[in-house]
Amino acid sequence: MIKELYLKNWKSFSPSRIYIDPLTVLIGTNASGKSNLLDAFWFLSQIAKGRTVEYVFNEIRGGREWLIRKGFSEATLLVVLSKDIHGIEYCYEVDLKRADDKIWIAKESLKQIDHKRDVVSVNIKTQQSTISSVETTLFRSISDLTKPYVSVYSRRSKQGPDKNYQLSRTTSVLSQISSTDVRKEIKDGASFVCDELSNIFVLNPIPNNMRGYSKLSEILQEDASNMAGVLSAMEDEKRKNVEERLTNYLRGLPERDIKKVWTERFGPFNEDVILLCEEQWRGNEVTKIDSRSMSDGTLRFLAIATAIMTRPKGSLLIVEEIDNGLHPSRTSELIRMLKEMGEERSIDILCTTHNPVMIDELGVEMIPIVFFVKRDAKTGGSVVEPVEELSNLPKLLAQYTLGDLMTEGKL
Repeated sequence: MIKELYLKNWKSFSPSRIYIDPLTVLIGTNASGKSNLLDAFWFLSQIAKGRTVEYVFNEIRGGREWLIRKGFSEATLLVVLSKDIHGIEYCYEVDLKRADDKIWIAKESLKQIDHKRDVVSVNIKTQQSTISSVETTLFRSISDLTKPYVSVYSRRSKQGPDKNYQLSRTTSVLSQISSTDVRKEIKDGASFVCDELSNIFVLNPIPNNMRGYSKLSEILQEDASNMAGVLSAMEDEKRKNVEERLTNYLRGLPERDIKKVWTERFGPFNEDVILLCEEQWRGNEVTKIDSRSMSDGTLRFLAIATAIMTRPKGSLLIVEEIDNGLHPSRTSELIRMLKEMGEERSIDILCTTHNPVMIDELGVEMIPIVFFVKRDAKTGGSVVEPVEELSNLPKLLAQYTLGDLMTEGKL
């Protein structure tokens, strides 16, 4: 799973680092850089999938001209991933360069850190021993615009020199290296990192796109427009279980209880699907409505829950303005769902919010998972910092809630 991300001159960022927990919350004012940080994860996921560099540069929010911080010619993203069962970590680094209004991937590298193969070294003067883990560079690449290919150097063996390859410039080296005749440990490492980064899912649920019918689908779209189709395409037993879970979490969301959430198929081939629910309003009177009449907050809540329940285990789910459309009094239901379902499914969740009520609902014990993004007053660069490392945090919390600190601009 992804453990941390380091950014240097990526978009608006000064050198910064964020650690990923099962639930990680980003706060900060408008234009502080929160979206730019999320874009870094999207960028990594796309190049890991083997999308062309040109496609990724053109599709990223803001366009290619904003990829590298103004006033600088190079940017770095470094992501650390953990392969827990083997005690192994991987560090993947990608460097971008800009020259003459052109931007390209200038360098890539993948390192393996083995925490179980400890090496004991002894200081000759003090006779004190220290234990360190083994770090191995699996591959590194160099690219410049004078050549039509990327030069890649991979670890040949424990003793021998690195082996040189010439790979295509159109996609990342990370996505290509496994198909070459490199050593098994390099293929395994690159495949693991590609899979983990490819499983980053940026969810941007758009309620208007979720209303009405959708087609049967296997994979949820980023706007959740095919949510009903994904739920309906599940095997009967799994679908019933998921619909029951959705109902349980959604029950306390509206003003009146939701009794049931389910999908129904229509059309000559039963390929058109719509989402329905039953709400109890007056006494025992139950009203059946479909997604065309559901509120924006209800649809967004359902989309987030569906994403958690359908993404591969170990995935990172990213949601911007996660509580958008929800009444503040229902924030606790959202947090409960994120904690319980994320843990159950082994899905890490990274989200942003401007809602002080949500921050307060997290509780003081959850402060370690809250990071704030701000602009440095001198350089103008974005920085991300953990709230718990604020030097005056205990004093501030004695006077304000964390939500108040956010709204008062005291972070």
